[in-house]
Amino acid sequence: MTACGSTAKPSVTAPIKVVERPTLPPAPAELLADYERPAPPASGSPEALLNHAAEYGAWCGKRDAQASGWQQWYRNGQGAHRE
Repeated sequence: MTACGSTAKPSVTAPIKVVERPTLPPAPAELLADYERPAPPASGSPEALLNHAAEYGAWCGKRDAQASGWQQWYRNGQGAHRE
């Protein structure tokens, strides 16, 4: 007598369903840029403050555009994988 002869047939189970995880597309390089924050003004003169305000405003604009870009990238990636 062998072990196989005395063992009951294995039960038949349904195959395991494999679910693929969605992946987002690679992020564009513009969204990965690291914009350096402008240094504070060297003095409190009107010219230095005005120059700093202009530089800081440009930096804020870049960051705002970058955040909007990330949101759009995420929405586009999620929309491609919805069922």
